[in-house]
Amino acid sequence: GNGYSAEWEEEAERRGLPNLKSTPDTLSCITSPETVAFYGKYHVLNEAELHARYVSKAEQYAKLLNIEANTMVYMARHLYLPALSDYSGDLATSVATKAEIGIEATVEKGLVRTITEGMAQIDEAARALEAANASARTVEDPQARCDVYRDEVLPAMDALRAPVDAMEQICGADYWPVPTYNKMLFWV
Repeated sequence: GNGYSAEWEEEAERRGLPNLKSTPDTLSCITSPETVAFYGKYHVLNEAELHARYVSKAEQYAKLLNIEANTMVYMARHLYLPALSDYSGDLATSVATKAEIGIEATVEKGLVRTITEGMAQIDEAARALEAANASARTVEDPQARCDVYRDEVLPAMDALRAPVDAMEQICGADYWPVPTYNKMLFWV
């Protein structure tokens, strides 16, 4: 069946199976007494080796999310914001040009306002993600660091993605710096 469905969660609970939903939730299982005893019984890995794997996996998780967060901030500042600025600037020029000849550019004015608001949201979310990521990097304990990435950095990443995705729907195709979902799904 579908291991992600609500029905499976109920069934797993009925069977007494754990329902660990994120990497940080699963990491502590590597060094649980049951795991240490199991691996020790068959002479596969000892407690120190399991602990080393735990630390390695925790560091890998944290480093990967650090890279992803830094990449998101970079893309927001160096790709999306400049593209949106160029597009809204050209629209604003169009509004001014039309005003000179007495034409009301209602649609363009609305787009400029919407894009400007979206740019502010992207900038604010990028700053928040950068701060959350910097804070996570200062945490020494591997499990605590992973928990901070799960609980603070991942939501900040989602918060940045939302306004970028919204602006992708508005920005002119010639201005958008990366392939759009539409192009990737239907025009490849």
